[in-house]
Amino acid sequence: MTQPPGPLCALFRRHLRDVGLKYTPERAKTLDAAFHIGRAFEVDELMHELSERGGGASKATVYRTVRLMVDAGVLEQILIDSDRAHYRISTGDGSSTTLIDPESGKMLPVDDPQLNSICREIATKSGWSYRGYRIQIMANSPEKDVL
Repeated sequence: MTQPPGPLCALFRRHLRDVGLKYTPERAKTLDAAFHIGRAFEVDELMHELSERGGGASKATVYRTVRLMVDAGVLEQILIDSDRAHYRISTGDGSSTTLIDPESGKMLPVDDPQLNSICREIATKSGWSYRGYRIQIMANSPEKDVL
């Protein structure tokens, strides 16, 4: 099994230790599978990836592990609507922008350095301590293929 980048694995292990849980083989395989999907995914896709890699875990274990990875800052949750949550590996700086076509489910990560400075300025002017931003832009994709 190929390990995810050290910082993500270490971040997840530290969070588990902080909440009194162990880094089990099932959690390690789930983190590895999430890393290797390489794009936004739904939990069912993650379970399929785990199964393909021969490291299946129960649905409950995968859902709990995904929640722990979000809490640890390893995964970001992307909500398309109340019924569809997707996840992707976190960029690590607490900032992300995603274009989302709610009809097709197509998602496109966007990297715009100006957004970081604008969001930082808004927080600072309000007297808040800036930590990052998350913007989801709903739009119709010119391509109607799914993910």
